[in-house]
Amino acid sequence: MHKKACKKRAAELHNDALFRPLEPNEDCPICFLPLPHHVTHKMWMSCCGKELCLGCIHAADELDEDGVATCPFCRALSPKDMDEWDALMDRRMQKGDCISFNCMASMYLYGKWDYEIDEQKALKLFLKAGKLGSSEGYCNAANIYSGHQISSIEKDMKKAKNYYELAAIGGNNDARSQLALMEMNFGNTEKAMKHYLIAARAGYTPAMKKLQPQYSNGNITKEEFEQTLREHKDSADSMKSEQRDVAVASNSDAVPDCTVS
Repeated sequence: MHKKACKKRAAELHNDALFRPLEPNEDCPICFLPLPHHVTHKMWMSCCGKELCLGCIHAADELDEDGVATCPFCRALSPKDMDEWDALMDRRMQKGDCISFNCMASMYLYGKWDYEIDEQKALKLFLKAGKLGSSEGYCNAANIYSGHQISSIEKDMKKAKNYYELAAIGGNNDARSQLALMEMNFGNTEKAMKHYLIAARAGYTPAMKKLQPQYSNGNITKEEFEQTLREHKDSADSMKSEQRDVAVASNSDAVPDCTVS
């Protein structure tokens, strides 16, 4: 009886955490605007472990007259070769930097640079990243188990859902959108709408687009839709700047580091 009650309470706490409103994204440490949702609109620096928006990286690159790329935050030079990059990654991983584990997992998953493909090692590193606090790590692990990544690892939707939920609790809206799709497929429309509403109100545009036909279908109320539109605009606007728009338009790759999805 006691065990059953504990299990029920644990499920309730998990559910509360899963559907609580999201906290705003962390700020870029240079421009102090919230970091964008999209992984290719921000970049993690292996030198100092800071995550910077692409706008600040692009602006620093534009001011760089000698063509030598330095970190816009700590001013360290970019690694000149793989040995230097490996040393930086080792140092960040020893410090327990969750994004460094996520970045290294990507190297093994796709066989980037001089790394041989090792999907089991990639999965292990993604899960380590998640345990250390990277919602992207859990989301990437879920992508592998769900079959979204081409992989020899056996598909397991139960594990995929679990890791998508952990990623969503950590603020990952890509994972939350996957959960919404899963719930729709299971016939759990109410849960799916909760996921889309939370993500859209945090400024996640793909979720906002998904809600528009759901309003027409009567799955959310007029009041919910109008409130979400307002909150989405406020959140999305808080992450915008002319500098960021220019950087995205130019597809800047000023600093060759990790943008891991």
